[in-house]
Amino acid sequence: MRTHLPALAVLLFSHACTPSAESSPAATCSVPTGAGTRHGGDDITTDVTWSAAGSPHIVTFSPTVRPTGTLHLEPCATVLFEAGVGMQIAGRLEALGTASRPITMAASDAARPFGYIEVRGGFADLAYVTLNNGGAPGPNSNAMLDVWGASTPQRTQNARLRHVTIVGSAQFGLTLERSGTLTDDSTGLTIRGAVGGPINVRGPALAHGIPEGTYTGNTVDEILVMATSEMAEDTTWHDRGVPYRIGDTQGNGMDFRVGLSTGSTLATWTLEPGVNIRVSPAGRVRFQANAAAINGSLIAQGTAASPIVFTSAVTPAVAGQWRGLVFEATNAASTTLDHVEIRYAGGPSQANSFHCQPGSPNGAFSANEDAALGVFGQPTGAFLRNSTLADSAGDGVNLAYRGDSVDFLAGNTFTAVRCRQTLPRSRTGACPSPVPDCP
Repeated sequence: MRTHLPALAVLLFSHACTPSAESSPAATCSVPTGAGTRHGGDDITTDVTWSAAGSPHIVTFSPTVRPTGTLHLEPCATVLFEAGVGMQIAGRLEALGTASRPITMAASDAARPFGYIEVRGGFADLAYVTLNNGGAPGPNSNAMLDVWGASTPQRTQNARLRHVTIVGSAQFGLTLERSGTLTDDSTGLTIRGAVGGPINVRGPALAHGIPEGTYTGNTVDEILVMATSEMAEDTTWHDRGVPYRIGDTQGNGMDFRVGLSTGSTLATWTLEPGVNIRVSPAGRVRFQANAAAINGSLIAQGTAASPIVFTSAVTPAVAGQWRGLVFEATNAASTTLDHVEIRYAGGPSQANSFHCQPGSPNGAFSANEDAALGVFGQPTGAFLRNSTLADSAGDGVNLAYRGDSVDFLAGNTFTAVRCRQTLPRSRTGACPSPVPDCP
């Protein structure tokens, strides 16, 4: 049995009861002494408690909390993981510290990060917990805290994080995947020092309700959203002080789809004022339709002081780096874009002949449908107000349908776009000859 602890571990113990940045009361935990308690691949099937008095709890092989089990960490408990070792939660993890009696889960050696806490269909309830120096790269992990939901099409709440601090992840701080999300009362989350960024969301609906907190001080300060599935339920994205990025730097997860392409259920995406969304090259935001009925709606109501911004994820940004917002059919009546900015869009749409070609002497159809905002169904009205469309490699608003023209020009600003607004084809599918020039 180990009779002494590494110097780093002793240092960690001396700070094990330092409360997270959000707390103010002084810690009252005692510094652990002695060899602590060793755990090697524990299979937890009932209620088990790792006590403060038994600290440090030294984990040498990853334990598993089974669906019938609950692992309790007492306030002031310290858990140290050896290199690459983590923990899987299929049952329940309860680590309920307080501001004055926090809990620490960390690597035993600062030079060798631990693996990850994986909530895989179970539930983790963490309060006043610091996770430090984990997220070691491995075949099944990309974060220090990895929250997986059940195999269901709807979101499931699989973790409650209150005043949790995640520090120094070798990858992302937190990953949400499959259907897993955080509870609505999660709050005070701090993630800093993460190499990959603070949060990786693998499915756009899972970014719903990311809690208030601090997400700066990482190698990349943005919430990465991988559009690996359709957004099939009402979802709200909050302004959390850092941008959301759609799609990674390798070209994955960038075709963002709101609403299902089957059935008739409407999914509404709501954006708070101040939300900034950066789209990876060639990406787009698509509001899907089943035949003529659209199944995706957008409520983006910014303010003059806090507009909602859609822009390129690339720096420096140039026109056409992403493809824009696309409504595949007549917009839902709830759709509202107010004080919105759409910048550096208008990339290749891979479509043509939906609207009339401006300036054509013989009523020709369009050569392409490249635009910042593409509308492929007769709008219920001009749902864009007090907004700016700038630096589009194509048009500003593209009315790419058969029907009456709707005026999107009034009250909006267009800068460095090809046509501010295009002309749709008539209800019979014809274009006037000649086609008027761009307005």
